[in-house]
Amino acid sequence: MIGIILAGGLGTRLKSVDSNVAKPMVQVGGKPFLYWLLRHLVQSGITEAIISVGHKAKTVTDYDWAKDLQKLKVSFEEEEKPLGTGGAIKHVFEKNPHVQLAWVINGDTLVPTKLPKIENLKFEAIYTVLADNQKIYDAIPNIIIKEGLVVGVGDLGTAFDAGQVYITREAVMRFSGAPPYSCHQLLEPAIKDKKVGAISLEGQCYDIGTPERLKRFEEYLKTFKTKLT
Repeated sequence: MIGIILAGGLGTRLKSVDSNVAKPMVQVGGKPFLYWLLRHLVQSGITEAIISVGHKAKTVTDYDWAKDLQKLKVSFEEEEKPLGTGGAIKHVFEKNPHVQLAWVINGDTLVPTKLPKIENLKFEAIYTVLADNQKIYDAIPNIIIKEGLVVGVGDLGTAFDAGQVYITREAVMRFSGAPPYSCHQLLEPAIKDKKVGAISLEGQCYDIGTPERLKRFEEYLKTFKTKLT
């Protein structure tokens, strides 16, 4: 299984915590947040991670991931200019012909529930959404689901995007727009063709988008660190 990690964002709202590193490299629990995310992916069966980097890329690429995560093959694809999350995904697929399908994970988000096994794939892409919208904290539902199909994204959502989506090469290559564009925009053609499904996950969604959200994850680690092993 392959994971694509989106770690190229500017992290503007976290500059007050650490302005010297890429957003996913902010320290929490004595390690970069990205360490906890990659460690969790290993526990979900991911054996290869391709990290898309951009802003302050060297703080990601210079880290000794092999020392901490010996079971994971880690490589990098760097954006020469901002591509948006969707553009970064397509860039990785174009640069890595061996990748036919992958879990795409936001580099600032962790749902400490194992990624579901995908068998008998019926869709070109599958969002994971939280089963309980009360577990979202200060965000709002943003995925519109009807009869198991994702039919749209936006503020009128019925479920919350958990920051991880299973994407096939077919879904990625449907889109032909120019970057920058989002992951949601990348998947619009597949959504219109009813090729995108959703899987509901139990658990909490943690992200580090703001200092307050980073603190929540730090408190989680203090109490539940053993659940990530």
